Amino acid sequence: MRNKKIFLMGMPSSGKTTLGKRVAPVLNLPFLDLDHVIEQSEGMSIPDIFKEKGEDYFRKTEARLLREVTEKEDMFLLSCGGGTPCYHDGIDFMNGHGLTVFIDVPAEELTKRMVGRGTETRPLFTGMETTRLLNELRERIDTRLPHYSKAKIQIKGESIDPEMVLGAILDEEYPAID
Repeated sequence: MRNKKIFLMGMPSSGKTTLGKRVAPVLNLPFLDLDHVIEQSEGMSIPDIFKEKGEDYFRKTEARLLREVTEKEDMFLLSCGGGTPCYHDGIDFMNGHGLTVFIDVPAEELTKRMVGRGTETRPLFTGMETTRLLNELRERIDTRLPHYSKAKIQIKGESIDPEMVLGAILDEEYPAID
């Protein structure tokens, strides 16, 4: 495998962590979740970091730890936070250090998932009623799409499964020879 560092990106509830946990072992890569790395480093949950230190602090910490993990680890499949590619040149950094994969799930599906699981762990969406949540997700997707669209692989759909992600990565790694 040429790319030993793979970055999964997409909106919250797009399935990055779930997909990453299933795809990484097949590729013989360790799975890492950037939100978990941040929580370990800070000693508090993401919602608490937002509440106590603010989004700006969180984004700077996220960017710093993205770089630290990327420099320290030889190989991984990393699930990034939804905003990781959009701040502090995150997408350019990731594209320069590995393979980027955008998990593109429509706002309506993201809303269903968040309403079903609750928004308590989603600091940017906590307590929003369904219509406001859908509108907020649509706005954030529009804002983030210029960054997400720079990903080397883009997988779009309401129901993206590990086989789709694995197939797209392997097609990128080993393109068919005509």
